[in-house]
Amino acid sequence: MLIGKAAVLLLIVGSVFAQDAVFSPTNEITSNDMFGLSGHGDTLWMATNWGINYTIAKSETLSWSGYKSDQGRFNGALGFGSSTVLAALASQLSKRNGNVVFNDLWKFSHTNRAYKVISTGFESADHIDSIEKNANFSVVDIAWALSGFWCACMDGGLVRYDISAESMRAYFPGKKAGFAPSSITQAVSTSLTEFPDTSENSNQRVMAIDIMDAATDTPMIFVVTPARLWTFSPKDSAWDSLPPELADDNMKFRNYQNVYISGARNSFVLYAAIKFKKKASQSDTLGLFRFDTATHSWKVRLENLENAPPVSFGPSQEIYLSVVNQVYLYKDTNNEFVPRWNSDIFQKRITLATGGEYPNVINDVLCIPGGGGKTALWLASSTNSLPTNNGLFFTLDEKKDELDTAAFHYVHRDKKINAGLTQSYAFPSILNSSNSGKAVFAYNLSKPSKVTIKIFDWNMDPVKTVIKDKDRPSGNDRSNGRSTNASEDVWDGTTDSGHRVAVGVYYYKITAQSGEHSFGKIIVAK
Repeated sequence: MLIGKAAVLLLIVGSVFAQDAVFSPTNEITSNDMFGLSGHGDTLWMATNWGINYTIAKSETLSWSGYKSDQGRFNGALGFGSSTVLAALASQLSKRNGNVVFNDLWKFSHTNRAYKVISTGFESADHIDSIEKNANFSVVDIAWALSGFWCACMDGGLVRYDISAESMRAYFPGKKAGFAPSSITQAVSTSLTEFPDTSENSNQRVMAIDIMDAATDTPMIFVVTPARLWTFSPKDSAWDSLPPELADDNMKFRNYQNVYISGARNSFVLYAAIKFKKKASQSDTLGLFRFDTATHSWKVRLENLENAPPVSFGPSQEIYLSVVNQVYLYKDTNNEFVPRWNSDIFQKRITLATGGEYPNVINDVLCIPGGGGKTALWLASSTNSLPTNNGLFFTLDEKKDELDTAAFHYVHRDKKINAGLTQSYAFPSILNSSNSGKAVFAYNLSKPSKVTIKIFDWNMDPVKTVIKDKDRPSGNDRSNGRSTNASEDVWDGTTDSGHRVAVGVYYYKITAQSGEHSFGKIIVAK
């Protein structure tokens, strides 16, 4: 589910691209500005500022595929199911009615390894021209259930895309009758003088969704509108809503902003991001609330949030979330909501992975149960100021021990390196035991050659020969612009005899038989 800051920043309402989109296949990560995450099992998809990527994660070494496009084509919302991904493209103005905003959807099938751009249908109807008020039909959230995708489509309501029939069916909150988006009329909405209702108290504008029992034949869809949190049953198109009652009498409900569901129908836990106002306060604030099924009211868990946070649940209903760009792990038991891991644990694990830097923005958090009792944890980050390290942080076997501070694995789009060994670098440039104590050497030969990499201490005495006379290709002949063999061009912080080196400054030299060479520094820390 698209959540948190990404949902606010990436809805590019009213932007118009001057040319048709081009999606070029690539085996590189399309951008280090990563926003939305979706997947299950060993498959992960992510939307970035310059395209979309996926990986089949069977080991800590990831191999990426995807499609690169021009900047800002994807808005961050995406869903994955049945070997198919559906992602929302950036919003644009209707060419026939300047009051109408819409977007298309991008579908990719792993079965035939092909993509297709799909219209939701709202913008295609002639009578859309009769709308005088601003209407936004953009898809901003996507989830999978019943062999199809369900989309939060703002003023278009809840929209189901059937992948086999390639058809769309829309439902307005509270109305059982569905309709084709291309046939939206006064009869199926409200009167055009009232439509759309964009007020703070709207109970029609669909802003987010989440699905309970998505893998069963009887899922329940939670639909977020500002005034109500609706439930929708696909079986009979029945709508219901939860009361916006807050358990604390000192709090006054303002509006819903997101919903998060964990567990099956007989043991579910429901959370929502709710804007509220305290009686003694002059301004609204945002909080994370849990629904109490006994009292049918919302109990606050976290207050003073800047945005609806990215939230993902672990296999035992642990709660991973990002607040003010810090990641936490909470446990909500016995009516207590306490951090199991504080933000300093995650900050240490992230900075160890990058060699000392912390990303600008954590946009999304995704926890995916895997085989053998393991759980993959993924964090997508992006930048709003350069230079900094941003990208994807992950572990395929997330630990639950509070004392475990092992570094995440860090993947990102490699920066360009000039050919001829005029540039090279070691990543990370600081080695320690927590980040596995291994550095990979990135370099680019101008032509194929045999390569030797050696490590020296501060006195330039030899410490280790990493590789000797190994054949390496020209970096410009490879898609990633590297001559590097990531499995061999690695120093693990040991000597030729296998002993761990002392803390200090070390130097590496990359030499090619072609005559090219490069020199750099690595720091070994505790």
